[in-house]
Amino acid sequence: MEALFSQLSFLADQALLAGDDFDPSKIHDLLALFEQEAYGSWAAAEAELRKEAEFPMREAEDYLHSLMEAANKSGKPPSKTYTDAAMASAVAAMKSAFASSTKSKVHP
Repeated sequence: MEALFSQLSFLADQALLAGDDFDPSKIHDLLALFEQEAYGSWAAAEAELRKEAEFPMREAEDYLHSLMEAANKSGKPPSKTYTDAAMASAVAAMKSAFASSTKSKVHP
């Protein structure tokens, strides 16, 4: 990105010195490179946020799985209240993980 700023500065100086002889397509091409760089940075930030959200989601899934496994090992079907509480807890954990991953999205 630093090289793009340097090139933009150089082109701006050329535009001032050349006046009407300056070709504006040079700046247009440079701005296209800035756009590509911005989208690349955005994609990297988005991937990092998704990676950070994976652990809480996996943790919530494991918790739900352990609750359901414990209920099945007890030898009797789980009560509706217990199942509802387990589901509510898992859903809340998943919503929290999803909210943390979408709350700080970075868009160019």
